[in-house]
Amino acid sequence: MMKTNFGLGIVRMTQLLVAGLIIGSPTDAAVRKHFEIGVDRSNLSDQSAEVREKSIEGIRATGAQWFRDGFPGHVNSRLNNFVDELSQAKKAGLKVLVILGPKGNDYDQPYKNENAGDDFCKRCGWPQGSARYSLVNLHKVETNLCDAFDAFKAAGLDIDAFEIGNEVTWICFNGDMPNGHVASPHERMVALRGYAQYLKTAAKLIKNPKYFPHAKIITFGMNHPGDPRYGITDAAQFVADLKNLDGYNYLDNKDYHVDGYGMHLYPPGTNVAGTVQSTFEHDAKILADKPIWITEWGVSRQSFPNKKLRTRTDGINEFFGTLDGLNNVVLGPVFWYSYNINGKPGGTELVDLAGNLLPDANILTQRARFAESKQEEVVFSRESASLDSMNSPGQWHEFCHSPHGLLQKNRTYKISFNYKILKQGKDGSFYAFLRSASDPQKSTKWKTWDNRAATTGRINFAVNTEDVDDYYLVIGGENHGAIELRDISLKSVR
Repeated sequence: MMKTNFGLGIVRMTQLLVAGLIIGSPTDAAVRKHFEIGVDRSNLSDQSAEVREKSIEGIRATGAQWFRDGFPGHVNSRLNNFVDELSQAKKAGLKVLVILGPKGNDYDQPYKNENAGDDFCKRCGWPQGSARYSLVNLHKVETNLCDAFDAFKAAGLDIDAFEIGNEVTWICFNGDMPNGHVASPHERMVALRGYAQYLKTAAKLIKNPKYFPHAKIITFGMNHPGDPRYGITDAAQFVADLKNLDGYNYLDNKDYHVDGYGMHLYPPGTNVAGTVQSTFEHDAKILADKPIWITEWGVSRQSFPNKKLRTRTDGINEFFGTLDGLNNVVLGPVFWYSYNINGKPGGTELVDLAGNLLPDANILTQRARFAESKQEEVVFSRESASLDSMNSPGQWHEFCHSPHGLLQKNRTYKISFNYKILKQGKDGSFYAFLRSASDPQKSTKWKTWDNRAATTGRINFAVNTEDVDDYYLVIGGENHGAIELRDISLKSVR
């Protein structure tokens, strides 16, 4: 527990924990982080009914809480198969994350993907090229997604989360990326606007009360291409620029709120911890306001043994240990890629050629069980926050918020912090509660206290959320006063 010391004076809001990032080594982690485990099995809709069923059973056998796959398009057989695999996943008790991205019938015809051919195949592994987000017909996107969502609803499916796009800053998944040269400012802006419009169209439709208003919306999985001639290397800044693009916030607005930022991580077996640390040190500083969902990660069996680690089990343990050592980072689910891969074994698959789980899948099982067994978890914390509204106009002054997307419906949460009143104002008081972004009437009860100068104390109370999952913490002051808070904690109670 952090020691409280009010003698250090007021700490500016820019010094809150959420604004910085402290990296610890895997062995430095005092406690395990709480995050759910997911497993990806891409293109499962292309497989037979037998393979689909066995794959879902195998993924559930790992103990994973989530299943991830991409929407395959509107060809009837593939759509029907996709609905079938999602139905099986839900029946198995899995939550589902569905990837959405441009498909052929989202474009005015004739349309041809960019960069198709042998060179593209050598770089990406398939010859078809990549679709351009900037050229989609948004009316067709909306129509086609409506058809897909209608099929989901007809099957009784409730989708838990959508990932909008996939590795959008890399040529293999976005034809707007450069091909053999560094992107110009104009090319970058074309790509940014193209993705922004697709995100907005999909997110507004998802939140339509007719479809999936409670589903989480996650931005595309950020990859980190090393060669700027074939992608935009600063994916985190690309996403952050969506907050103010042409005067509009594509991440938070009146129609929808993005709940988390997607990230893909494939550390080399020789530098698992260093890769994770450096990636978060950069990305989580730029994108500190929402949870980061690792929607793909894996370490290849071909990377072991090496000079540092003997087995892939060692690599998986080092990955999780490094995540545990990240302070000031809020994580969403963490998805292994992939359950199995069509092709030669030896990569990141979890099963052998006969479909049996490999021994190192046990590490995922252990982590998933930990996520389910933890009785009380810290979902948000800050070292300090302060307010001085003595000379501020207005009645209400909010000064501390948790990110959106952290809290779940129908749960109990404990809010606690230490406080010191620095200045006393006329008719002043302070308050804390959980607010629902979509329905303020469902906000929780307020905890209030007065502002007698030099008073110190501790606030510790519990509240219950209702049937919406967009709550966030609010701490503020009414009228005039000055206060300093320390050791702010928001815990989920199972």
